[in-house]
Amino acid sequence: MVNHPLHEMIHKLSHGDDIRIKKLHLDGISKKELNMMVSDALCMLPRHVAELSDCLYKKTAGSPLFAIGKYCFLSDIIRYYKL
Repeated sequence: MVNHPLHEMIHKLSHGDDIRIKKLHLDGISKKELNMMVSDALCMLPRHVAELSDCLYKKTAGSPLFAIGKYCFLSDIIRYYKL
């Protein structure tokens, strides 16, 4: 099995004396939680952003970091093209 370069770097760093590494586990968020995040971010009612949040959920499998990244990407596109 080939490790991801980030995993290899973390392994090397964690075996040194100078650096402490703490791993955090993030659970996925539910569709409802993601809908609330998008609703709050856009200052819109949850029912008005349900389609967008469902799409984000499908693309990110509920990963909060990926969902935020995709949302930021989409908001940049919207601002750039003034949609």
